[in-house]
Amino acid sequence: HHGVARCECHPGYGLASDIKGCEDMDECVFGIADCSHGCINTRGSFSCVCNAGYELGADGKRCYRIEMEIVDGCESNNGGCSHHCRHSAFGPQCSCDQGFQLDADQKTCVDVDECAAGDGCCEQDCFNTPGGYECGCQAGYILSLDGCTCDDVNECAIKNDICEHICQNTVGSFQC
Repeated sequence: HHGVARCECHPGYGLASDIKGCEDMDECVFGIADCSHGCINTRGSFSCVCNAGYELGADGKRCYRIEMEIVDGCESNNGGCSHHCRHSAFGPQCSCDQGFQLDADQKTCVDVDECAAGDGCCEQDCFNTPGGYECGCQAGYILSLDGCTCDDVNECAIKNDICEHICQNTVGSFQC
């Protein structure tokens, strides 16, 4: 055809309706892309995308499952934890039994001294034990059922021959 101009477009573009200009062709809509999971149209081209847990193959179209070996860090040596180990995405996470707390290394559990910290409920004497504490009472007192407070012992009622004449109970002691 002599004297008739014919327009062509670069790959990824098609001739516009005016037969003069070029416009982007959506390869995803027309099915040209042939992506196995998803397609994103770009100017003059397209990109294939994969669902979570998959990666794009070398052909740029097919998706392949990502084989991830999930290693439970707690299976070996309890993850280095002295008490409890919980598997997480960031590796082993250690925790302790009640009455213990994680040391600076975030793995070793050390005893909490409730007596020194003032966390005990003891009215008189406090004795730290591994993972807890016990209350005690001074002479003339007995530990009450709540395990914390101390009740006065009535020495006169327990031993009636403690005094030669009259026995008078006092707080924490007695007088004859």
